[in-house]
Amino acid sequence: MLVRDLVEDCASSEFDEDLAITPDQPCHANGASVTLACAGTIGGPPSNQCSGGSWAFPMATCDVWSCTPPVIGDAVTLTPDKMSYTTRETVTYGCDPGYNLIGSASASCDSQDSWNPVTVPICSATCSTPVIDNGALSSTGPFGDGDTTSVTCGSGYSLASGSSSTISCTNGAWSEIPECFLICNVPGVTNSDSASADTIPHGGTKDVECNPGYSFDQMTTFSLECTDGAITGVIPSQCYQDCTLLTSPTNGKVSGEDLHGETATYSCDRGYLLNDTETVTCNDGTWSDTNTPTCHRKSLENSIVLFCNTDKFIVEMPLLLLEENANVNSVLLGNCSGSTLDSEYLYANSSYNDCGTTMEVDNVNRKIIYRNELTSVDNGPVTSVEAIHLNIECVFDQENTISSSAVVQNSLDKNLAETGSYKLSFGIYTDDTFSTEISGSDVIETNDDLVVLAQVVDVANLDVYPVKCYATPDEVPAATTYDLIINGCSVSTYATGLSTSEAGVENPHLAFDSKAFRFTASGSDTIYFHCDLRICPLGDCPLSTNCGGSRRRRDIAGSNLVVSKHVSAGPIKLHHSASVGTDSSVHGS
Repeated sequence: MLVRDLVEDCASSEFDEDLAITPDQPCHANGASVTLACAGTIGGPPSNQCSGGSWAFPMATCDVWSCTPPVIGDAVTLTPDKMSYTTRETVTYGCDPGYNLIGSASASCDSQDSWNPVTVPICSATCSTPVIDNGALSSTGPFGDGDTTSVTCGSGYSLASGSSSTISCTNGAWSEIPECFLICNVPGVTNSDSASADTIPHGGTKDVECNPGYSFDQMTTFSLECTDGAITGVIPSQCYQDCTLLTSPTNGKVSGEDLHGETATYSCDRGYLLNDTETVTCNDGTWSDTNTPTCHRKSLENSIVLFCNTDKFIVEMPLLLLEENANVNSVLLGNCSGSTLDSEYLYANSSYNDCGTTMEVDNVNRKIIYRNELTSVDNGPVTSVEAIHLNIECVFDQENTISSSAVVQNSLDKNLAETGSYKLSFGIYTDDTFSTEISGSDVIETNDDLVVLAQVVDVANLDVYPVKCYATPDEVPAATTYDLIINGCSVSTYATGLSTSEAGVENPHLAFDSKAFRFTASGSDTIYFHCDLRICPLGDCPLSTNCGGSRRRRDIAGSNLVVSKHVSAGPIKLHHSASVGTDSSVHGS
């Protein structure tokens, strides 16, 4: 080869060492062409030609790099999964089953350890499609993180009042999924603001208001609430018309409401008597009787009224019966004079143990009868020839009911009646002053003094007879009892000093002394006292001759006494003790 020919060859070593040269040989003859390739990024022409010992085109460059694997999160997969990636190599991202990919699905190694795109996607859990009873979803799955859908209910069903129909998927879990409940159907109510049928969703409310001048069951507003198809509250069948206001009769008045179903009552002023229907009823705008009754003045004898209070008689009498001679001494009640007056009436009164009042006991009918009479003084006239004479009775029923009657004789032949009640008290006290009653919250010691007291309140000239008194550890008498008094006689050292009323005592009573004791068999720390009592006239309650020291000593054999009242008092609470002395305990029977 000529030296000149060698000078015109071109060497492969002049190219970037990272370039692949084809043909791959050290030298290339003048005019020869080569193809250039790069495993990375080629800079310059991909081919060249040898021209007179040099390459005809600018020399190309080759940039080559690698990338480490991208850092991925939980549930993210990488394909291919290698330790290193070459220039421009691409990876594909994926997710484990049950997850959705959020972000780019692939990336390439664009420069040394640099992926494009830089952000690595994440995998979020998917939400399974929920089952909606009596309803459905507005869209189908799959549902990924952040996806939303709506719940719609089937016919006759609705969501709870105020609940949202939209649900959202967050990290594999749904927000609260609403339920579909039965709706409530409300029928139309005539004469109301809800004349047409309506519905109420579950948990919803509705007010039905009657139109002005209408009502149902004496109400005008009805609140309804729906609970899964069931309505709470009253649904009116309809609203009924109110009645017009009634006119009060002359010398009288009318009371009551004018709503449908209500009853109005006519009444007359003092001294007047109603001569027609006393009550009328409103029926959908029409009164049962549209005629207004009248009040006419009572006859003088019909104007006399007797009141039997718990402590005294009261007779109310028109002054006109006494004509122009009326004064505080115009009448006698028994052997007592002195009355009170107002502009129209005279009032005569007496306690049951005064003014010659007598008392009778009816053991057959179990009644105590107080009697007296009211007469005009010096035959004061009713008319020009007749005098006033009233026989008065107040009857106490031994079952705690008082009735009364007055029979007006001669010119005033009239029966009057009235009812009331008396009080019977029973308690346990610390001493015989009866000033401190032992309450259920007090705790006492065994052997402490006790005084048992039973009395009739506000009625005099009575006695209280103990048919039987006993103690129990429990409030309700049962198997364990301890007798204290039988037929007016003490049968225990825990019932001493038995006493009953003296004549004229304001509050008739029975009393006896006791001491706090304990029932050993039951282990109870409480005592209850019980008595079966008979109420009778003073002096007619026999105490047994076996009760030495008793005030009255009469046998009850053959008497007609009947137990009329059972009373109880307690509990008496005892201070708890681990051991009980024999002097303060009983066994009971």
